[in-house]
Amino acid sequence: MPSPLLVSIVIPCYNASRWISTTLQSCINQTYPHIEIILVDDGSTDDSVELAKEYLSSHNGSFQIFHTPNGGPSRARNLGWQNAHGDWIQFLDADDFIHPSKLSLQLNLAIGLESSYSMIFSCWQRVSSDSTLEKPIPVSQIVTPQIYNPVLDVIGDGNFIATGSQIYSRMWLDRVGGFDESMNVVEDVNLLIKLATREGLFKYCPSEIPLFYYRQSPNSTSQRNPVEFSRNCFKNAETVLYWLEINNQLDNLAKQRLIAAYSFVARSIYRHDILTFERVLERLNYLSPDGKYIPFGPRHLRIVTKLFGYRNAELVASIYHQLRSFIPSSNR
Repeated sequence: MPSPLLVSIVIPCYNASRWISTTLQSCINQTYPHIEIILVDDGSTDDSVELAKEYLSSHNGSFQIFHTPNGGPSRARNLGWQNAHGDWIQFLDADDFIHPSKLSLQLNLAIGLESSYSMIFSCWQRVSSDSTLEKPIPVSQIVTPQIYNPVLDVIGDGNFIATGSQIYSRMWLDRVGGFDESMNVVEDVNLLIKLATREGLFKYCPSEIPLFYYRQSPNSTSQRNPVEFSRNCFKNAETVLYWLEINNQLDNLAKQRLIAAYSFVARSIYRHDILTFERVLERLNYLSPDGKYIPFGPRHLRIVTKLFGYRNAELVASIYHQLRSFIPSSNR
């Protein structure tokens, strides 16, 4: 009889003393018994690692703790899975948590799954920072990504597969090299793109409830550094565009998906990085009919673009937002 599949739960930890016990308890509560917990201290300056060590030592189970200077979640996750023993890897940020049945349900699918499958994912939900294991407090609808064409679908706004909602094949992480350590935001989307463009398949594991809970935080990386977020979204779109071109798959549907991705970047980055904006505009014109990008909305931006071009439309929008910032909110 073959040995049961081992799951390694990799937790990058940076100053998470408020949440770490809850996160670890959600791992210990798993009904699937064959797990190891790998905590990677990413240069924490609080007592989160001491709390984690005390908590893990008080429970029977395999665990490892690694220490590294602060280098961001991508490097910490890579250090974790590269030292893991598991056949499958569960990444879990130190403030998030998983449902007790998550690994059991997903491993039931993993058993006997063809080696071409690189990842198994499930539905997930954003919850309040005040949530507990016993009482998750939803702040969004349950997210169930619709993945039919992985290369295109993972860059769609409504198809975000949150890190923590899936398990990854260790073999496939080896194949693509794990996370891009130059990226500390949307690095999870980048990993999915690398898997999809190497023809790694994704498997959906259905469930009646979310299996992963993402704590909504006002201090998330994307909100603290929107410019880095936009630049990395651009990098991801460029990877997809390049792959589609060399594989002769840049059809009208692909162009529409890419225009949506690039237009988000253009709107986000115009006032912060004009050089990147110009590169994005070049891509938008290249992908648009007649070589001229016209935004779908908002209506006023679309009208000004038709009259004066998209670059000038964003200039007008930028001036408007700057003027509006000087008007007291009570007078708006």
